[in-house]
Amino acid sequence: SLSLFVDALSGRDGHSLWWREIRLGDSHDSCDGLGIGELFWWNSGPDGWPQLVIPYTASFDEGIPRTFVLSAASGRIQQTAVGAREPRAADLDGDGTSDFLDFRPTHHSAFDGGGKLYALRGMSASEWSRLGGVWRGASDFDGDGTDDLVQTSGFLSAVSGRDGHMLWNIRASSNDFYSS
Repeated sequence: SLSLFVDALSGRDGHSLWWREIRLGDSHDSCDGLGIGELFWWNSGPDGWPQLVIPYTASFDEGIPRTFVLSAASGRIQQTAVGAREPRAADLDGDGTSDFLDFRPTHHSAFDGGGKLYALRGMSASEWSRLGGVWRGASDFDGDGTDDLVQTSGFLSAVSGRDGHMLWNIRASSNDFYSS
C-alpha cells in the first residue's frame, strides 16, 4: 500500500506538531510517474487555521489525480478534490479571499487542446451570511483570538466568530441599548 506522509514541524525548535498518513491506494509496481504537485496555503478552514493544499497524481498516463486539503492546526483532511491535478489559488472576484482553481485539459498530454477551468469560490472566516439577519463584528468575547458577532433584534445576541456557536442571547427592550 502506498502512503503519503505529511509532517508539521515547529519553526521554533523543530519538534513535530502533528503528522498525517494519507493512504493513496493499493500497490504500485514502481514509483515512476508518482508526483506531488506544488504545495500552497489556502484560506482559513472551519477551525480558523489556513489550509495546506497538496496535489497528488499517480501518473500522467493512468490514475485519477487528487488534491488533499489539510488543516494547518491538526493535519486533518478537510477536503479531497478528486480530479484536481494542478490547482491554484487566486482572487478571481476581487473580494480579498482566494478562490480555488483547477484547469482540466481535454487531453492531459496536450494542454493546448482545450479543457475546462473549474473555480470554487473562497469564503472568508468572517462571512456569516448563513446566520440570517444583520450581524456586526464586535470584540473577542470568548477569548479564542477571533472577533465575535453581535445582533440586536429584540434580543442582544452574540455568536462565536470562530465556529458560529451561540455565546449568549439576552432579551432586552430598545431602551436598554441606549445610554444618555
